[in-house]
Amino acid sequence: MNGKKATKTGDYTPPGLLYTFLLCLRLIFFSNKAFFELFHDKRLTYNLITIFLLMLAIPVKVFTTEKIILFNPGRFIENILLSLIFISFLYLLIPKKETTFTGYLRVFLGFEVVDIFGAVTLLLSGKTLDFYTAVLLGWYLSLAVYAVAKIAKLEYVVGFMLVFFAFLVTNFVPVFLGG
Repeated sequence: MNGKKATKTGDYTPPGLLYTFLLCLRLIFFSNKAFFELFHDKRLTYNLITIFLLMLAIPVKVFTTEKIILFNPGRFIENILLSLIFISFLYLLIPKKETTFTGYLRVFLGFEVVDIFGAVTLLLSGKTLDFYTAVLLGWYLSLAVYAVAKIAKLEYVVGFMLVFFAFLVTNFVPVFLGG
């Protein structure tokens, strides 16, 4: 049996929530080391789920109506479902699946830390809010392209096409289900 004795016996200290959060912050600035640590360390899964749920509770200002959205259970569930649809559909589009879904999911849950910068939208209005929202969305999608290209060993152009297609499909899901 391979592995450390602490892993075999269960006598280990799992990484803390703060450590996982700081690892995610390094990840959203395109750190390869953080990417591979999140991808391979199974112990971070519950921390990443917790961080993902906390990020969804951050209030933001919508750029179309400039209305501030505080915690709303319906919006919370909708964001969880749309995020999981995007992540799952993108995983299905990857041509060479040499990885497990859980490692892939851990990386994408780490990307949700970008949402912490969404709180800045509370201070913005008008064209500045539109621009900032576009920058945040572009940042998240570029992280997705980075991850798909790394995981599937694809060119960035092919990764971009996969991410863009998954993004479009995910945005049409509420239209088809909502009527």
